[in-house]
Amino acid sequence: MNHRLSTTGQRRHSRTANDGAIRVYGIVQGVFFRKNTVLKGRELGLRGWCMNTSEGTVRGAMEGQAGKVAEMKYWLQNSELNKQAPDQ
Repeated sequence: MNHRLSTTGQRRHSRTANDGAIRVYGIVQGVFFRKNTVLKGRELGLRGWCMNTSEGTVRGAMEGQAGKVAEMKYWLQNSELNKQAPDQ
């Protein structure tokens, strides 16, 4: 299953920096989605935050090199790591 990603408020400061707000739809709560997102963002050298919403989505923002932001957006939509069930 792919997650649906909505991006808003993107601003390109230069060829190497990009930032913007994100909202991810799908099964994103109770499956370690935020934890995996934080780990991937750190791996890519991005700065940002993410949180669960009362609507069952995850929203957040990220900032970093444009190519790394694009890679993160792709990962948010397609990563198998985000489909893990939590340990019981």
